[in-house]
Amino acid sequence: MITAPRTLPIRLQPVPGEALDSWLEVLACRLDTPLGDVLGDLGLPVRPNRRGAGLLDIPWEWTVLLRPVEAETIARATGLTPRRITGMTLAHYDQRAVLIDSAQRRVNRGQLWGRARGSRYCPDCLAVTGGRWQLSWRLSWSFACTVHHRLLEDYCPACRRVQRERPHSRYAIPKPGRCACRRPGTSPQDSSSRCHHELAGADTMRLPAGHRALKAQVRLLDVIESGIASFGVFAADPVPSAVALADIRAIAGRALAHAVRPRLLPVLPEGLATAYLNVLAAPQGGTHRAQVRPGYMAPPNAITTAVAITTAVEILDQPAIAQAGAALRWLTDATRDTPAHSTPTGIGSWGRNTSTRLRAVYLAALDPSLRATDQIRYRTAASLPGFPSASAPADVERSRKIPSALWPEWSLRLCPVKSAYSRSMRSALAASLLLFGSRIDLPDAAKLLGSATDDSNISRILQILRAGEHWPDLLHALTLLVDYLDANPVPIDYARRRRLDYGQLLPAADWKQICRHTGAPVGREHRHQVARNLLFQRISGMPEYLAPGAYVITDTPRRTYLSEFTVSLTPALATALDNAAQAFLLDQGIRDEPVTWHPPTSLLDGLELPGPDPAAVDIELMHQLVTAAQSNISTIAERLGTSVEVLRYLLQLHPPSPPPLTHHQLRARGQAIAAAQAALSREQLTRLYCEERQSLGEIAADFGINRITLTRLANEYAIPLRRYRTARTVIDRDWFYDQYVQHHRTLTDLAQEKGMSPANLRRWAKILDIPLRSRGGNRPGKAGPCSLPPTHRP
Repeated sequence: MITAPRTLPIRLQPVPGEALDSWLEVLACRLDTPLGDVLGDLGLPVRPNRRGAGLLDIPWEWTVLLRPVEAETIARATGLTPRRITGMTLAHYDQRAVLIDSAQRRVNRGQLWGRARGSRYCPDCLAVTGGRWQLSWRLSWSFACTVHHRLLEDYCPACRRVQRERPHSRYAIPKPGRCACRRPGTSPQDSSSRCHHELAGADTMRLPAGHRALKAQVRLLDVIESGIASFGVFAADPVPSAVALADIRAIAGRALAHAVRPRLLPVLPEGLATAYLNVLAAPQGGTHRAQVRPGYMAPPNAITTAVAITTAVEILDQPAIAQAGAALRWLTDATRDTPAHSTPTGIGSWGRNTSTRLRAVYLAALDPSLRATDQIRYRTAASLPGFPSASAPADVERSRKIPSALWPEWSLRLCPVKSAYSRSMRSALAASLLLFGSRIDLPDAAKLLGSATDDSNISRILQILRAGEHWPDLLHALTLLVDYLDANPVPIDYARRRRLDYGQLLPAADWKQICRHTGAPVGREHRHQVARNLLFQRISGMPEYLAPGAYVITDTPRRTYLSEFTVSLTPALATALDNAAQAFLLDQGIRDEPVTWHPPTSLLDGLELPGPDPAAVDIELMHQLVTAAQSNISTIAERLGTSVEVLRYLLQLHPPSPPPLTHHQLRARGQAIAAAQAALSREQLTRLYCEERQSLGEIAADFGINRITLTRLANEYAIPLRRYRTARTVIDRDWFYDQYVQHHRTLTDLAQEKGMSPANLRRWAKILDIPLRSRGGNRPGKAGPCSLPPTHRP
């Protein structure tokens, strides 16, 4: 049982950051009392010395961690608070810079870069403070004094022993600032057995203000003291200091263990490279494991520690993952041809408990050496690269948001203008979106998107794009696209669209009806097929050549037919096709989706991509060139500074208005209904027929429209027609004979006068036995034989 200690006659305040053992030694020196007696007065335990029978030794565990009762007894005897007492032990850094086993009161040297017991020191600090020892010097992360701008010393200059590897002798009065190591072969009770060399006279490397090693030390001590790392790559997502230190240890250990001198030395700060070369040439101190496996444990000297930590901190202090990866690349390249070669999964051998940020930096460093599929799977172009997931439901969910062929608004920008694989590139790019952050294999990715492509084509297309100069920006664009799709709802379920039955999409009868209403030529069979294929592509998101019932069209005719169709497309026909698409979706039970959709192309702003930008085309000039029809589509595209594919896309999206045609011109083209529509609108026909009560015959005569065509037009306009019987007109034979025979009037004139058709009047001529003149016969004022029989001649 520990008895209550007496109050010490002298009170001594610790200096800021001082270690507990240093403060007690200075206190014993002021009291001119052996350290063991002072510790006994404070109630601290002692234990038998293993090397000398009957001797007592000071255990070093209390410098690591004090029990609460021990802190209380020291506080009562010295006038300090228990919290301040425990703040002078390594427990102050527990879970931040060291991991302490509280039961054993030991530092876990297997984590957070543990090292053997002992402490470095700054000679200038000892000289200024009278031998007071900083607690931070015990940390394996300390290698420089940020006050006096010099590296810390590792040994006593005289005996070359590590300081504070063992507690001070309990039988001697401490001498602060001097080496307390015992000379070999001397007794612990002999006061003259100590080295007692003045440590303030040690000579260490001076560092100029602003030196990179000093900056690294300041950064590291700030992280340890605050417990949070929010610098560099950790700025966007701060992590606990223990996690950041695990990352620093991983890089530092890798640099010491595997980097060859020609690669490591150029990245070191000025002066530190030369000092490191001298360390490598000198006999190595420290533990055997630290020599055999550099980086496994903390280096035994401050110079090597400075090299390792400065290298690691400068990499992680970059403002972005990509820049940190570029800074780390020399290290991954250095081990490429070694047994510890760098692979995407090789980061697992760098150390335990590392952060996702370090793994992202590592993947960014490997990016230039990875295949296209690996760059996609590990998302190396993202702000935070990461390892792929094996979640099949996530793959299926993403596939519902992706069409079988990439949206044309995106593929036109991402695909090279001239490529032998332009027809299949859209499907390959769409399938590649499923690879991002996923372990799905290529055949399964193709299958999820409707088998519009296959694994060999996906691999081939990605290799071709990977070899292009625009690949970095192209990969970045695909990454932005995937991130957008994963973060936002998509209004179209493309998986459902792929399952629809397109057998009844735009049948021939509907196509003819659309052409009749819009004034578009029906054309030959291929024109209907092109319209059907384009409609299928817009609705389903699949390539047009997968449309059901589509006959095989070789590339050259297909492009020709497509160009002809898009050039002749009008706003009326485009609107009618959109309406047909919407009606098809309604018939399929889809009422909550638009016909087509695409992610915002604003995501591509600022990227250098292989394809031209459709937004850069002057639409008004395009309409003028297409309407003039003086050049083919290739020449027009060249004039506009774009590609044929972009021109076809824009003509479908913004078809030019055709020059106005009279209804006579439309009738001459065999488009009677279209001619009637051009001449007479629904509003006009409704007013004339329903409100003013004109007859169809009168309206037809006024507008020069055939009465039968006008009847069809009224039905098209859904105008109900009046039903009534007209009185039969009776023709008087004498009047008919006089007007037709004597005055030589034509049947057409007479029929119009009687309000009947010429054919009806011809029938009356047969009934009344009035001989008809032959077509082109005698006219008034022209002599010729009379065709009348003798009995009817005057």
